[in-house]
Amino acid sequence: SNDTPPEGLVNLFMQDRHKPSISFSDEDLPPEGPSHNKALYVTVVTRQLNVPMTLIDNGSAINVCPLRTARKLGVLQEEIKASNQAIRAYDNTSRDTMGVIWLNISSGPIEKKVKFHVMDIKTSFNLLLGRPWLHELGAIPSTLHQKIKLPLGDTVVTIDASPMKIQVADQPIIHIDHDDNDEDLWGFSVSAIDEGDMAPFDFDPYSNLVVNALLR
Repeated sequence: SNDTPPEGLVNLFMQDRHKPSISFSDEDLPPEGPSHNKALYVTVVTRQLNVPMTLIDNGSAINVCPLRTARKLGVLQEEIKASNQAIRAYDNTSRDTMGVIWLNISSGPIEKKVKFHVMDIKTSFNLLLGRPWLHELGAIPSTLHQKIKLPLGDTVVTIDASPMKIQVADQPIIHIDHDDNDEDLWGFSVSAIDEGDMAPFDFDPYSNLVVNALLR
């Protein structure tokens, strides 16, 4: 703004120059090269459980936890906060939400407290991480390269696709049966905003960004 002193402008300029840039190249491609049609799945850890088949969807305005995944994670009914948001999938079909739940999600070197909409749907994913998770981390996903890249300090961290890989070896992996009747759902949007969009009172977004990779 016009009120910013010259030294402030210099600081902003220098901060921007020192931010790591994120890019993808042919070296980032998976072994099969660009000739694939894969969605981007990773394995995350929450509640001391590995959760495979977590879909990364930058077309979704919310994060989604199917009810059957919530049950496997031991989520209690009283932990789910009621929400009156109207949810629609990519095909504009209305989907009911049972409420919202906050989970600590670890993926690669980061851990973050994430809000999920709990929905009673039978999908091909176990969890869905959408734009709220990506944008808070400044993360850039690439389905072509099967990777997520995000800035962490003055470096760029890469999280490779790992649909079924165990992230933490000494913690169990949840098993959810999938079959041909699963729906391929993505691109969730909301048409109403309520208090459920607000983080819990004790939620500090900065305290939940933890470097775990160096501790393993």
